[in-house]
Amino acid sequence: MLESIKETDLLYVEDNLSDYMLVKRVFRKNNLTSDMHRLSNGQSALDFLTRLAASKQNKLPKLILLDIKLPGVDGLEVLKSVRKMKAYRRVPIVMLSTSDQESDIVTSYACGANGFVIKPATYPELETSILSTYRFWIETNCQ
Repeated sequence: MLESIKETDLLYVEDNLSDYMLVKRVFRKNNLTSDMHRLSNGQSALDFLTRLAASKQNKLPKLILLDIKLPGVDGLEVLKSVRKMKAYRRVPIVMLSTSDQESDIVTSYACGANGFVIKPATYPELETSILSTYRFWIETNCQ
């Protein structure tokens, strides 16, 4: 059965539960959304997004946050596959990763990422990064 996701939802693909909980805390603290949906690996993200695109009764997420270092199918492979799906061409995908390697950043943009955010080391910096990303892609950007 396809899990329901509302139009205003954000999809976060992250294998690290602690990182997910920190981002969820930012959203909760700032009343941004109570419906953030998490998937913990690349294959489940591809399966979910494929089913969601095929469904006539569900809306696509307005923003996808995608980690690069995922078990199995990594974030770059997810990004490449999702960008080939017509339904997701206009959905912003922002890489949210601990990687600061230039090759990961360059490759992410080459594969169709709309942004790349390096996960900061402190909660206040993470909160600022997440809020800026959310506000730009959800509140400011016209899709």
